[in-house]
Amino acid sequence: MGLKSIISTSHLSVAYGDKVAVEDVSLEFESREVSALIGPSGCGKSTFLRALNRMNDFLDDVRTSGQVIFHGQNIYDSKIDPVLVRRRIGMVFQKPNPFPKSIYENVAWAVRKFGFKENEVRERVEVALKGAALWAEVKDRLKSSAFELSGGQQQRLCIARAMALGPEVILMDEPCSALDPIATAKIEDLIAELKEQFCIIVVTHNMQQAERISDRTVFFLNGKVIESEATSHIFNRPREELTKNYLTGRFG
Repeated sequence: MGLKSIISTSHLSVAYGDKVAVEDVSLEFESREVSALIGPSGCGKSTFLRALNRMNDFLDDVRTSGQVIFHGQNIYDSKIDPVLVRRRIGMVFQKPNPFPKSIYENVAWAVRKFGFKENEVRERVEVALKGAALWAEVKDRLKSSAFELSGGQQQRLCIARAMALGPEVILMDEPCSALDPIATAKIEDLIAELKEQFCIIVVTHNMQQAERISDRTVFFLNGKVIESEATSHIFNRPREELTKNYLTGRFG
């Protein structure tokens, strides 16, 4: 791994039964950087993202080979507890998925599960909600149902929930696809703030969004990485003809 890399993959492949979804991908991701994963639907980018914190373990008939190295350890080693992996490599999904609990308990529940005392839980909830730019909007109604929040607020709540566990990497699978433009702008602003603390890896179908929010862009096609470069290079002078054809709308 590079000097600043926090998480990397080495010859990572993922298959669903006989179908190979991700093939021989070796990448490095740095702390305090936003990486955007782009490519047409079904190209393997979401499968790759879920492989980074073993979320694919919940799916039937999935085979993973190669390595995901986090702090010098392969997270697929049999000695590694995937629950602890997901605490340090958090995930935010495409659609907001708050628990059927209060705003406060949505964040507190996971923290409490890891054995923190109640005063620590309260502190982590407040810090996380502030970090997700939500505290000012909800501090007077923490006992209200999370389902009373707007879609954009629910997504920021899910980000707070991931942050409360103290991760170092945050994975986001199309976090704005279900949101309106105003809520999307708030999430994008939040991503810009969060990158000062975390390594953030985002799957997006929105090319303009990838260009706005990311430092680096990775182009996937048919389960393989075609190109991985600084975002400005990818969008202004792509090295590969396939990348250029995708970005100019010739396919995908």
